[in-house]
Amino acid sequence: MKRIIGTALVVLLLLFGGYMYVKILLDAGSDIKGDLSVTPITVTTSTLTAEDTLTVDTVTTSTVPIAEEIVEEEETIVAPAAQGLSVTGALGTGVENRALIGEASEFSADVGRVYCLITVTGAEQPTEVTHVWYYKNQEKARTELSIKYKKHRTWSYKTIHPQHIGDWRVDVVDTAGNVLTSFPFVVR
Repeated sequence: MKRIIGTALVVLLLLFGGYMYVKILLDAGSDIKGDLSVTPITVTTSTLTAEDTLTVDTVTTSTVPIAEEIVEEEETIVAPAAQGLSVTGALGTGVENRALIGEASEFSADVGRVYCLITVTGAEQPTEVTHVWYYKNQEKARTELSIKYKKHRTWSYKTIHPQHIGDWRVDVVDTAGNVLTSFPFVVR
């Protein structure tokens, strides 16, 4: 009896599972193109007893169209910021073993270099961000950084000359030019 029930359940799951697979593809807006159809299967079985195995008397198939026409939409390119990129980070005097050292927002004029270490999360595909370094609101440097993973740590640095005291900032910009975050700092 258990074998009969098990076999009947497998047949039902196959029929229901196939239907759900097609329904999920359609509900998710699948990219499937061409002649879309489902072949429903009607199964009529004979009476089952404890000694019998599952037998099929009649199998009827027919093709039912799922969609008459698929309309192609214009492709919209979404900026990574809109795709959920998140950026955290900080400034410091160095990076060792992918960790920031000497974290600060104020640096002495003889610091040499200031590092900007960021962690980007949420990238669904490889992309880039750019560190744009500003001194007194004038762009001084631009460094493009590849983001290859859903969670990716990267950094850039700027050599600071002793005469460049004052307000600085590093903007993290996506490929569409959106400023994702900004890190202001002062050189004294």
